[in-house]
Amino acid sequence: MFNLPELAIFDLDNTLYDYEIANTSGHAALISFLSQHLGREEMGISHLLEESRQKVKARLGITASSHSRLLYIRELLLQLNVHTSAAFALECEQVFWREYLKKTQLFPGVEELFSFLRLAKTRLILITDLSSQIQLRKLVWLGLDKTFDVIITSEEAGGDKKTGLPEACLRDLVSPVNETWSIGDKDCDHIFSNDSKFFKKVPSGKIIQKSKNKFEFSNFEELLSRIEL
Repeated sequence: MFNLPELAIFDLDNTLYDYEIANTSGHAALISFLSQHLGREEMGISHLLEESRQKVKARLGITASSHSRLLYIRELLLQLNVHTSAAFALECEQVFWREYLKKTQLFPGVEELFSFLRLAKTRLILITDLSSQIQLRKLVWLGLDKTFDVIITSEEAGGDKKTGLPEACLRDLVSPVNETWSIGDKDCDHIFSNDSKFFKKVPSGKIIQKSKNKFEFSNFEELLSRIEL
């Protein structure tokens, strides 16, 4: 059993919902849209889009903007020497995110866990990579826009979680308490690593303890059932 957290810090993508399902849907819609409008084969478009993604990431480093689908699209159009209106690039981006959100659904048990923690007066924090605009849009879509006491994106912090900047930003607002949890799907999601329990979201399996303060879990309902009342 776990003690009730006084402070719980959550990641968003691939922690509260299945990122791969949503991203695959958005990507497929974008490739199809670009193929139709540019008159090129989908396979070729997909290959060039991946090249564009890598170029943007290499140029921008570990920043929120390095995740921007709009920048990937603009880089692709630049590679192809295609002169289109700004509206076309924006429309492409909207095609991606529209289909992405259609496949974005909370994992079972997430809503119940949040409801329980809110009633228990646990302070809830969200720290997430990517730009504020799309991350807030996801929260509205998922019905979580009023869930968190503090939301920090890597755009606001000046760098992704791997840089340590979002954690530094959070430290200006709150300090770890006796029972602090950090929940995410990557090791860099372990915020306040010296002062918190880390629950790493994995695809499947029961809750297991990996070290003194590190656990793996796959089911939010099981995690909720293990909180000591």
